[in-house]
Amino acid sequence: MKVVLVSVAIFISGCSTQSPVWKQVAGNALGNASGQTISYNGSRCVSIRQSCPAHLYSEWQQAHGELACSCDNDRD
Repeated sequence: MKVVLVSVAIFISGCSTQSPVWKQVAGNALGNASGQTISYNGSRCVSIRQSCPAHLYSEWQQAHGELACSCDNDRD
């Protein structure tokens, strides 16, 4: 099942890299398959950072300048 989710997410993200909605959908699918919480929406990163242990949280700036983040829940 994880292979299907990851394959669909990669397909979706490859087809529409400019759409923030599709990025979020792909991020959610990849996150569910990998045990991570991923967001490409900077405002959602605040709540993810608050609920994630500091050593599992990471954030980065996307090409268009908006913040993205993840919490690697499976790594702990």
